[in-house]
Amino acid sequence: MNVNLSDDETFLINHPTEVYHHERPDRLTLPWDSPAVPFELASLFPVQLRSAAERSC
Repeated sequence: MNVNLSDDETFLINHPTEVYHHERPDRLTLPWDSPAVPFELASLFPVQLRSAAERSC
């Protein structure tokens, strides 16, 4: 997860050294809202969470 803590716009540039293999992933991730994640990740993104709730109405 990447979070911009600056007041300025930030760019994240990814330069992989190997091609990604979908059939053999190098890591497995959980959905951000999984009950297996022992932290409320939505608390880090209150603006995005609020706008998502508004869209579901």
